[in-house]
This record gives sequence, structure tokens and C-alpha cells, in this order.
Amino acid sequence: MTMRLAVATACYLCWASGAAVVAIVRNMPATFGGLSTGLSVTNDFLIGFGTALSPPLWWMLAQAFFAARAARSAAATRPTIGVLTAMGAMECIGALGEPVTLQALAPATFDPLLAFTQLGMILLPLAIVIFGVGAWREAEGRTAAPSM
Repeated sequence: MTMRLAVATACYLCWASGAAVVAIVRNMPATFGGLSTGLSVTNDFLIGFGTALSPPLWWMLAQAFFAARAARSAAATRPTIGVLTAMGAMECIGALGEPVTLQALAPATFDPLLAFTQLGMILLPLAIVIFGVGAWREAEGRTAAPSM
């Protein structure tokens, strides 16, 4: 289950990288909950909150670090699994909280590229959470002391 978690995270990071490119080209800075840093979309991606379609680069690098740890270890530690699961949950919430999500999916302002991108930015983190919970339970079973 840990390998599925690492693969889902890798898929998400690839998807998020593409989403960042789309956001930068279309000049779409993050505006989660109406908040903005005031930085350019490129700087927001590099050092700020991210873009309207992706988390910031520093976040993605941290997530890649934890995914690599989970993939390399036959029995990933519970903290590693917990961090990846929490990151997936926050990414799903982040994508849902961006105004562009409703704009892209609303019939009046439907944009196929943005809708497809945002669906991936919601569903892939959801897969991370699902695999993370499964890996957490699996790791819990390995660490449980046998009862006699």
C-alpha cells in the first residue's frame, strides 16, 4: 500500500507541475478564500502560496522528499505516511477552495482545460489520502504487538 501512496504522489506532482505551467502562462495566481500575496504568479509559485492551479514549488519539493522516503523503504514509517496523507488532504481542500474551480466547472464559464486540470488536482490528492489511510493501517498492523 505504501508503494501505491508513493506512486499516487508522484502522479500528483507531475500533474501539479503541468497545472503550474498552465497557471503561469494564463497569469493565474493563488486566491484561496480570497487571499492573495500580491506577488506575480511566477513568484507566487516559487516562494508564495502557489498558483490558482497548483501548490508552490517549495511544497512540491517537500512532498517529493517524503514520497521518495516512502518509496525507498519497504516499511515506510508512520510519520512519513502521515505527512503524505495530510499533504494530500490539504491539496484537495486547496483545489476546492480556489475560485477558479467553480469558474472552470460552471456551465456559463466552462473551460475544458481548466476543468480537466482542476479535476486532477482534486482527485489525485484524494487518491493520496485513500492510499495513505490504507498504508497507515498496514503500518499499524506491522507495529502492533502480538497478543498472547
